Amino acid sequence: MTPMDSTTQSDDVPILSVEGLCVEFPGEHGVVRAASNVRFSVRRGGVLGVVGESGCGKSVTLRALCGLVPAPGRVVAGSVDVEGVRYQSARELAGLRGEKLSMVFQDPASSLNPVHAIGAQVSEVLRVKLGYSRKAARAEAIELLDRVGIPEPARRMSSYPHELSGGMRQRVMIAMAIACRPRVLLADEPTTALDVTTQEQILRLLLRLQDESGMAIILVTHDLGVIEEVCDEVAVMYAGYVVERGSIDRLIGSPKHPYTRGLMAAMPQIDTRSLPEVIVGQPPDLATLPPGCPFAPRCPQVREECVRIEMDELTLTDCACPFSEATGDVPVAAGIAQAEGAGA
Repeated sequence: MTPMDSTTQSDDVPILSVEGLCVEFPGEHGVVRAASNVRFSVRRGGVLGVVGESGCGKSVTLRALCGLVPAPGRVVAGSVDVEGVRYQSARELAGLRGEKLSMVFQDPASSLNPVHAIGAQVSEVLRVKLGYSRKAARAEAIELLDRVGIPEPARRMSSYPHELSGGMRQRVMIAMAIACRPRVLLADEPTTALDVTTQEQILRLLLRLQDESGMAIILVTHDLGVIEEVCDEVAVMYAGYVVERGSIDRLIGSPKHPYTRGLMAAMPQIDTRSLPEVIVGQPPDLATLPPGCPFAPRCPQVREECVRIEMDELTLTDCACPFSEATGDVPVAAGIAQAEGAGA
């Protein structure tokens, strides 16, 4: 099978689709599944947000897409389709890095090599992946640094990572990520370590680059405000599962899964005096998941049947809660109040 011509594909056709992705790590007490039956897609030129609490499988899912799961972890099931071509093995997924997929990591300070100038690091991507000569790679690297908003790019080529601010280091990472003109950019919490003003600048930069190139973006974050601002589609992850997915308008206006609604209720609101609601408890240990729905121990709408549901089957749908329709009109705050009242 050969890749489809990008000029003939509709913007509505997914440029990347993930089907049944599972990632496992060996542990002291057995296998830990960090991602379970993950399914989502992103269209050409679209922005997919992946949201959830820390430890829910967001970052490891992105790493799995391009063969970067740290050892001894491994992808044990699932496939990734890019432009109509299916990739399944770890070797095939690793081959996607560069022109197909590229990744911006959470912490640029630990992602950049401290003993090499940034110009050398950007140039290396062009020489290794695209076969540029040393001279051509340098010229292109200067252009890339200018494109991502680094002032005096020719002079900055000789700067080392420690000589740059956090925002400038992240711009260097973005320059390296877009060097091969990827079809999909994977951004793993690219603004987490930055101040609010710099966060806004980096997000605007990513959207501008997307508009110029037509690439799709998958953005991992725990910030629903960022998701609402920049994303078209959303995948909500909990305990390694995608528990809800859909358009941003649908999820913001009418979230179905109790966990999604809990995340929404936990967002501070400027135009109200009421305090954000708290999701009681902590995400489960992936090595000892409870039977049935992993959110059941924290869910304000839990019922006896929740411990008997099959999550792998439910994640085939847009909402992994079989009771979402019956309880869909009950706000999370009310559910918590009812649960507290029942226990009084």
